[in-house]
Amino acid sequence: AAAAAVADFTPPALVPWLARMSRTPTPPQREATGEAAEWSEGVSLRVMEDAVLDQGGVGGLAECFAWLSALEGAARIGYEVRRQTSTYARFLPAAYGRVAIDSPPPEPVVLSRFAHLRRDNNTLILDSPIARGKLQILHSHAALVIASLSAPATCDKLIARTGVDDEPWVRDLLVLLLATGMAHVVGSDGLTDEDRSPASSHWEFADLLLHARSKTSRVDEPVGGTYRFPGVEQPTLVKPPMCDDQRRIALRVPNIGQLIHQDVPLARAMETRRSIRHQGDEPIDVGQLGEFLYRVARMRDEGTPYSSGARWRLYPGGGACHPLEIYALASRCSGLDPGLYHYDPAAHALEPVDDPLDGVAHLLQQNSVPMEGSEPTQILLVITSRFRRMSWKYEGNAYALTLQEVGVLYQSMYLVATAMGLAPCAVGGGDAARFAEIIGADPLEEATVGAFTLGSRHPDA
Repeated sequence: AAAAAVADFTPPALVPWLARMSRTPTPPQREATGEAAEWSEGVSLRVMEDAVLDQGGVGGLAECFAWLSALEGAARIGYEVRRQTSTYARFLPAAYGRVAIDSPPPEPVVLSRFAHLRRDNNTLILDSPIARGKLQILHSHAALVIASLSAPATCDKLIARTGVDDEPWVRDLLVLLLATGMAHVVGSDGLTDEDRSPASSHWEFADLLLHARSKTSRVDEPVGGTYRFPGVEQPTLVKPPMCDDQRRIALRVPNIGQLIHQDVPLARAMETRRSIRHQGDEPIDVGQLGEFLYRVARMRDEGTPYSSGARWRLYPGGGACHPLEIYALASRCSGLDPGLYHYDPAAHALEPVDDPLDGVAHLLQQNSVPMEGSEPTQILLVITSRFRRMSWKYEGNAYALTLQEVGVLYQSMYLVATAMGLAPCAVGGGDAARFAEIIGADPLEEATVGAFTLGSRHPDA
């Protein structure tokens, strides 16, 4: 919420303010701060303290201080960098605990390597996955100062580098950046504590950002099933057909009842499971591929205590949204022409993928590179995600849940392939944008999130 800070605080330009209210204020506090709308939008602590003192006396002020201390620890107090009538930046707390405000150090200061600028509605935001909150940049001079901190600088050097005047607000901005973890002091060795720490130096920016955003350790942004798109329908559970019925290839349905009694015990499959890159000379056949997909990824109807006749995949997924799709790139498979096929989990069938760009031919050529031995990979299973299936319900952790589901699917693939005596191997990497182009999808709607090779098992593997 925007703050209504109307008075300076000590230090002159750094104004603490109530960022959000955790509970309804008591009557003396409510009388002191006026209308509920003004209270909910935030108020300068100096203004509030003066008003409480006038209305409730010293006792009311003591109660107010105790209450504010609890609020600060609960990430409800932010700070503004102000000078006279200009507000340069506003800090929004996001992590529990107090912000220790101190004087600016004589040593050079530099931005955290995890700090990043982004747009939020019409406001520029400085954010970081490990900072105590985020900073709203409300003045072009503040943006210039922050951009100049990409290289180490002392306060005086920073003022000279940017050409901004009015030194107090620049110092206060540096103090706030340091106190909140947006910036760090540079030592004589040219490194910050963040650089020296093995824990932080091993994290890459994108990985840490995803980790922090998908957890509930921050209080400024919701995480979980928020259903944040009211009135928007969730994309269908089953992807619309990619070919007509005449071209669809029905796959054999194995006898699951028989497999239950004859299959490899789970303990044996778990103990003998491993990645096998050496495939057999005789390729897998379409019957084996069909049985594998049926046992791993088909959709089944079943009654549950919550919903009669619900449709589920065989593997678990966040909120049963199941955004994952499987495409089989067949280089060598007996009974199946080389090409790219989409697996329909509801009909248990393969759908040939039309490709006007000759992308499938390029994929087949790439897939002809042997993993081990002299023969090419037989089947490459490309796993994509229809992202809106998950983000329709979940906020903050939608992509993290998608990757967790990929891991669950990988394990299911490994165990089933091991039980069937096939050669499985999960594959990292992949050109998500190129594959989306091949299947005719917007990469923001559907793109690659995993891949898995499958083939017959070589006797020596």
